[in-house]
Amino acid sequence: MNDYPVYVEGLLPDDQAQPIRVDPQDPFIAIKQVDNAGPDAAIHWVLVRKDELEGFILRLREAAAKLESV
Repeated sequence: MNDYPVYVEGLLPDDQAQPIRVDPQDPFIAIKQVDNAGPDAAIHWVLVRKDELEGFILRLREAAAKLESV
């Protein structure tokens, strides 16, 4: 077994998302989400270079602000 977050079967309310895990993976930060529903089970990863992390967070904040203004 692993200690990845557990995928929640079915739809979640709009204010919730699938659980994620964040791990250091030099020279990156790994953001992982497990979709273990059905035969297409997968672990989705986003790797962000540690030296690009602040810019990545800024882009996430900007995207969230755009969604809030819609």
